[in-house]
Formats: sequence, C-alpha cells, structure tokens
Amino acid sequence: MDSAKIYVRAARVFKGKTDPGRAAIGGPVAAKRYRKLQEDYQEAASTVQEQKLLITQLEEDLRSFNAVSSMFRGEAEGEPVTGSQVEADVVAEVVKDVIPGVTAGDKTAVDSILPIVQSQRERYRLRAQELEAHSLGQQQQISLLQNEIDKLRSDNVKLYEKIRFLQSFPAKGGQASSEDTESRYSMQYEERLDPFSTFSRKERQRKYMNLKPYDKITLSMGRFIMSNKVARTIAFFYTLLLHSLVFLVLYKLAHTESCKRDYAADCHAKFAEHMFKLRNEISNFLDIVMLCPRVVFITGANRGLGLEFVRQFLKLGNPPDHLFATCRDPERAEELKILKEENDRIQIIKLDVTSQTDIDAAARQVEDRVGDRGLNLLINNAGMTRKRQYVGNLNRDHLLEQFDTNVIGPLLVTQSLMPLLLRAASLYNEPDSCNKAAIVNISSILGSIAENKSGGMYGYRPSKAAMNMVTKSLHEELKNKGILVAALHPGWVRTGIGGLEATLSPEESIKDCLNVLSKLSTEKSGCLLSNNGDKIEW
Repeated sequence: MDSAKIYVRAARVFKGKTDPGRAAIGGPVAAKRYRKLQEDYQEAASTVQEQKLLITQLEEDLRSFNAVSSMFRGEAEGEPVTGSQVEADVVAEVVKDVIPGVTAGDKTAVDSILPIVQSQRERYRLRAQELEAHSLGQQQQISLLQNEIDKLRSDNVKLYEKIRFLQSFPAKGGQASSEDTESRYSMQYEERLDPFSTFSRKERQRKYMNLKPYDKITLSMGRFIMSNKVARTIAFFYTLLLHSLVFLVLYKLAHTESCKRDYAADCHAKFAEHMFKLRNEISNFLDIVMLCPRVVFITGANRGLGLEFVRQFLKLGNPPDHLFATCRDPERAEELKILKEENDRIQIIKLDVTSQTDIDAAARQVEDRVGDRGLNLLINNAGMTRKRQYVGNLNRDHLLEQFDTNVIGPLLVTQSLMPLLLRAASLYNEPDSCNKAAIVNISSILGSIAENKSGGMYGYRPSKAAMNMVTKSLHEELKNKGILVAALHPGWVRTGIGGLEATLSPEESIKDCLNVLSKLSTEKSGCLLSNNGDKIEW
C-alpha cells in the first residue's frame, strides 16, 4: 500500500500536477523530498515490473496445467456430478481460452456449449462401461476354456495310467483271446491315430520278404545287437579295435613310404652336394694351378691375410720366383721370418705405407732384384681400423690415420711400382691376367654404399669406399695398357680387423681369393669382387 501511494505521488510530481510554487517554497527541504520521492518511484517501478513478470509466468503455468481433465476425472469414472455452478465457471473459462472473442461474462455462449460437453462426456462414460463389460466377459470365457483344457489333460493322464495298469496285469486264463483282443483294439487305436500305419507295416513286410537270406541274417543280427545292451557294447569295442588296427597298419605303410622318400631325397642331395663340391674343388685346383705369377709383391704380410697369402702362394704347383713380403717391422715378424728360412723365394722388405721414404726404398729393392722382368702381381693388403667409430667419439687424428693407411699409402705404393708393372705387361703377349700384370686392392664390403645397412665405422667405411674409387680410376687409366685392376672383398675373416666371431678362417678366405685371382680377366677388371667371384655394388 505504501508503495502504491509513493507511486501515485511520484507520478503527480513528474506529470506536473503538484504546485511548483509550493515546491519552491520549501527550498532545500523540498529538493531533498523531491529526490526521496524520485528514488521511491524508481523502486516502485522495478517492483511493479517484477510483479508483472511473475503474473505472466503464473498464467503460462496455469495454461499448461490440464485443469479440466484433473477436475472431471472422477465424473468420467462414473462418480455423481456435483457443483453445477463451479462446473459452469470452469467451462466458461475453457470456452474463453479456446474461442477467441468470448469473455467470461458471455453467458449465452457458455450455456450453448455446456450441454454439448456434458452429452459427449456421458457418451464416453457409457462406451467405457460397455468395453469393460465386454472385456470381463472375454476373460471369463478364457478362464472357462482353460479349466476345460486342464480337465481334459487330467482325464488323459488317468486314462493312460489305467491302460498301463491293464497291460501290466497278468492274465491267468484265456490269455490268447485276451492278447488277440488287446492286439485288435491296439491296432484300431493306432489306425485311428495314424492312417498310414497299416500301409507302412505292409510295405515293410513286403520289403523284408524280398530280401535275400544273407540280408535277412544281417538284419536280424543288427536288430539283436541294437536291442541288447551287452551286444551293443561288444560290437562297439570290436569296431573300435578293428578301426585302430586298420589305422595302425595304414600309418605304418605311410610312414615307411615317407621314410623311403626322405632317405632317397637325402641321399640324392648329399650325393649332388658331394659331386658339386668335388667338381668345384677340381675346378678350383685347376684354376689355382693356372695361377703362376713369377713376381709378387704383398704389403702387410707379417700377419693375418697378408701372411696367409704368402703361405698359399708358396704352396702353388708353380710358386713365384720372387715373393716380396713387406711389413713395418721385419724384426718382429717371427712367423714371416720362419717362412723365409724355409723358402728362399721370399724377400722380406721393410715398408710402412704411410712413409714415402719406405715406399721409394722398397721400389728400388724390387727393381734391383727383378731387373727387366718387372712385377706381375701387386697385392695392396696393408690396412687398419679403429674400434668404436661412432658419432660422439670420433677423433681427427684417427680418421686421418685410417685414410692415410687404407687409401693414400696403397695408391702411392702403386705409383712407385707402376714402371715395373708396365714392364711386365709389355713382356707377355697373352690375354690380360694376374700372370701378366695386375693390381689387387684388398677392400671390404663395408666400403659399399649400396650394402651399408648399419652405419658407423666412420673411418674404415669411407676409407674403403675411397679405395674402391681408386680401383675404378686405376682401371680406367690402365685398361689399355695390359694391367688388370680389381678390389677384392675377402669375406668376414677371423683376423685382427674381423674379430673372433667371423665366419671364415684366413686359410679358407685366401683359398677363395686365389681362386678369384686365377679367373680374373678384363670382364671383371675395375669391379669390387667378393671372395666367391661375384660382383658387389659400389
């Protein structure tokens, strides 16, 4: 109420209904009161706005609530109608909401629609009662039928029990007539149940009469076995035993035949392998016999592959006249000195391939020794590697040392001995071979870029790759001068470089290498060859 008064007074002030002369008389008091009235007006306006929103929300909730159905639900179920005035008011409200333009005070529209609503409601109530009565009758009929079925089922069970009792009752007199009667009634009963039983029985009898005697015997035995538990058990175990014996016999025959085939195939494979090995050995022997260079120069001959080259060259049927075996420190080459004492064809020369002085001195000693005969075969075997060559522990001095030993040194040795190689090539009027003039650089598959699958070894791999390039360049330069040039991969050998886990011994590796050298020709010159003679991709 106070808010309404404040609202009216504030409205009068803002609309100019208050006397301005009287407002001015008050002075500061009037101004203060004016501000207070203005604040009260704003507060009243916000309160009215909130009340309007609440009223709107309430109207929407009342409109969505199904007031009519909940109010008349008892009447739809058959309860007596009461409160006609309330009913009329509710219908009037519904009509006002449904029919536009009709107000709550329009009694004519309400009175005209009210009988229609009441009659429809009465019709719905009567129809619902009819449906309920019909449903109740259907349920009673179903119950009666279910009781009848249960009664018939009980009668059938009692009848079956009486029949079983009569069948089990022992007959003292008139047994034949009783059995005939029972059989007749049983047949009649079966015929009533199955019209085709008589035909089926007669058909089985006809087929049985047409069987041959042994077929009848077999059928009788089958019936006896199937009707007797002991006979079925004996027949089962007898059949199982018979099948087991047959399976064992067949398995034995199959296993015997399989063993014969396996043994024959194994013998054939071993014989073929033996003949192939024998043929290769004979071929290798003949090829190695054909390898007979008169002057051979080998670097790094104090151990490993170099020392084995010296041994196997001396074992040839026609060993070299001059076999120059070089090493950095001849005084410490004990095994090489022993070979020197046993064979005077060996000449031990001090040679460090990283020293140009040693290279020049070695070339002069060879020239002084062989004179105009020249040099037939140069084997650049000296090489080295460093362990743990991976990114993170590389050393410049170690890398340069490996390149100096594995690439630069062999190239400078070849340069110093080139006049002797050219002299030997000019003396022989025959196809190019290791017997005439050849340069063999001991390389490795680790220098192949195409075969690099593991990386690492950043000093050894690049140096051997560079050695392969030197080999190719020498071949292109010397191919028209009668000198063969090849890079040879000796395999994975148990040496200081290969390690103890390698697959080949030095003897096996050098034997294969000599076989490759015996077949070396212009077709494989300038290539990287494996110890079995196959080409390896650069």
